[in-house]
Amino acid sequence: MALIEIPEDFHAAFIAAAHDANDHNDLDLALDEDRTHITLSNLCPGFFPVLRLITRGEHEVTVEIWSIVDHQRDDGRWERTEGVDATNVVDLADPTDAARRAVECNALTSVGRGRARSAVLLLAMTTTGFSPAL
Repeated sequence: MALIEIPEDFHAAFIAAAHDANDHNDLDLALDEDRTHITLSNLCPGFFPVLRLITRGEHEVTVEIWSIVDHQRDDGRWERTEGVDATNVVDLADPTDAARRAVECNALTSVGRGRARSAVLLLAMTTTGFSPAL
């Protein structure tokens, strides 16, 4: 299983799904130069979430919400952690459904782990009826 380039049709569908879940039109969902990461909008300093795709088969991929978190410790030093916050298996043969499930993946799993929340996460929760204490 390897990191793959994000197909243009999935990227476009993901942007549309994220905007559909958002009351505001201010999301920044940039695709990086090598097309392997979509930077997710973020309201929390020190939190850097991205979406990436890991191949599983011909059309099937694992969506990973992956992040770097910089946290200042009580002694003033900075600590960095990074890792996978959420995953979901999707079929890229249907990019619209895959993108919708990627937005849901971010919303449901990241909240459960108590991570800082991206704008996509916060806004997708309102469409799923999930309302955590913020």
